[in-house]
Amino acid sequence: MASSNKAVEPSPASPAAGPGLASLTRREREVLELVTLGLSNGEIARHLFISDGTVRKHLENAFAKLGVHSRTQAANLMVAARELPPLRTRTTAGPSCHAT
Repeated sequence: MASSNKAVEPSPASPAAGPGLASLTRREREVLELVTLGLSNGEIARHLFISDGTVRKHLENAFAKLGVHSRTQAANLMVAARELPPLRTRTTAGPSCHAT
């Protein structure tokens, strides 16, 4: 039976596959998605029509569920869960791809 437990454990290469993300509420996920876009607590509050204190509480709860201590760690988990590179490292096709 130990081998069947092994199959459901997240791989070390994908820390976001852990149970933490699945335990987030819809609102905690929304707040963290906005964190991944670089929004401040005030900007998130205005975007979601909630108070700054409510944003802080959602982040506090999400950090505890994810076992992280910072916005950066939480954002990295969210990005890893999407299996996309962070926005800052994405590149777009430049002029070199145009036929001349």
